[in-house]
Amino acid sequence: MSQSSSLPDQFLMASLTPLFGALCNGVDAMRDESRQELRALRDQIQKLTDSQDRKAQKFFVTLHADFQKLWDNQVRIEEEVSALKDQSVTRLNAIADDLNLSRADSVTQYQSLASKFQEISQGPLM
Repeated sequence: MSQSSSLPDQFLMASLTPLFGALCNGVDAMRDESRQELRALRDQIQKLTDSQDRKAQKFFVTLHADFQKLWDNQVRIEEEVSALKDQSVTRLNAIADDLNLSRADSVTQYQSLASKFQEISQGPLM
């Protein structure tokens, strides 16, 4: 009996062994294919990441350059405003000096006319 029961077991094992081997080979092939797909996905993700990094770096370099231009323009404008302010102060001082001189001339002329009027009014009538 032991031989007869072992014979079907042997037959069963002989039949299942190639199927199990094929199944294992299929699983190995699927695992290898999955690994290749995973590597391909990782490569694509890395390429996209590198591309985004380059785009972001370019954007920030451009942004920094634009801010530098704006800063330089602001400094230039402040310098021009300061120069215009200095010119205005100089012009106003010149106008004030001219007004002071004109006022002094007017006072001198008034005093001269007043003294002539006084001479005339004190002089003999014809």
